[in-house]
Amino acid sequence: LLNYSNYTFYVHNLGGYDSIYLLNSLIKYNKSKAEEDQIKFDLIYRDANILKMNLWYVYKNKRFSINICDSLALLNINLNSLCEIFNLPSNFKKDLFPYDFVNYNNLDYVGNIPDLKYYEGISKDQYVKEFYDYIYNNKTWNLREEVSKYLIKDLGSLLLVIDKFRVFIDQFFDMDIRKNLTISRLALNIFNHKYKELKNIPQIKNDRLYSFIREGLYGGVTSVYYPYGENLYYYDVNSLYPAMALDNFIGGLDISFLYNYGEEELKLEDLFGFFKAEVEIDKMQIDKMQIGLLPLRTKDKGLIFPVGKFNGVWFSEELKFAKNNGYKIKIIEGYNFNKIKSPFKKYILDLYNLKLKNKGGGKFIYKSLLNNLIG
Repeated sequence: LLNYSNYTFYVHNLGGYDSIYLLNSLIKYNKSKAEEDQIKFDLIYRDANILKMNLWYVYKNKRFSINICDSLALLNINLNSLCEIFNLPSNFKKDLFPYDFVNYNNLDYVGNIPDLKYYEGISKDQYVKEFYDYIYNNKTWNLREEVSKYLIKDLGSLLLVIDKFRVFIDQFFDMDIRKNLTISRLALNIFNHKYKELKNIPQIKNDRLYSFIREGLYGGVTSVYYPYGENLYYYDVNSLYPAMALDNFIGGLDISFLYNYGEEELKLEDLFGFFKAEVEIDKMQIDKMQIGLLPLRTKDKGLIFPVGKFNGVWFSEELKFAKNNGYKIKIIEGYNFNKIKSPFKKYILDLYNLKLKNKGGGKFIYKSLLNNLIG
């Protein structure tokens, strides 16, 4: 802390792994020290995962602090893939390592190379190719030496990747990655800073409104009732989230709560927003479509697509689509928005064209910024 005050350190998958050991060491250290000699820390979470640890210590009336952040929240794929994408030299690319082989009792192991079963995600051919001398020429495998080599490459590769990413974001967007803990926040700040459109998008600050809308979001729905086919084609949709946000309307700043407790029904075709509805569909119609259009989230079975009569919350355009395909829809209540043209169009077109012109790290960054602002 004294030598690296105001530094930011990045750990790939801090929240899902390393933070457990860091916190354990901090707590043990502080228990052995007097109050004035303890290292204090503050934590920032996303759901149950730690995104950032701020560690600070007061020495001679001066505060020294460092930040430890999760690089996986900014570059959300594994480090091996990042090494390939950012075209790191081969001597910096991570080695294969038998994570499951290591335990408290074998830290000084020296002998035959661990069996293939300890190396996650590699084939027997790859195992033989990578470790031929250990397998057939009786080369000795030393756990401590392998850990040391692995850590040097692991830390070195992450340093190079983060630095390339930092320089790219600073050069092309005039942004400091240290002020953005996630790729979604970075995309949002770039959008707001460069395109000035955030003021046109309603900010959800009301807990009831947030909870209501959240109930009607189900993610990508891909389930079918008869998952079988012959002579099928596979299609990869290019930039689906940005494409859907390119020319479609979104909700504007004019929000009203509508309800139907009388005889006069709310007309679905006049609505745009999230609504609780009573819907009905018979099994014959579902069998004909071979896919359910309105999901429900359940505690025991996860996402289901019911038949018969049921209630739920959905986006109005999903309800309209379902109605056109045989569902009976009765709106109960919900939040209605005025329609505005997509404020994302220039952002999407600019970054998509830049993605097409780039490769490697640049292409990956533009794609991430595209998908994580919208998706």
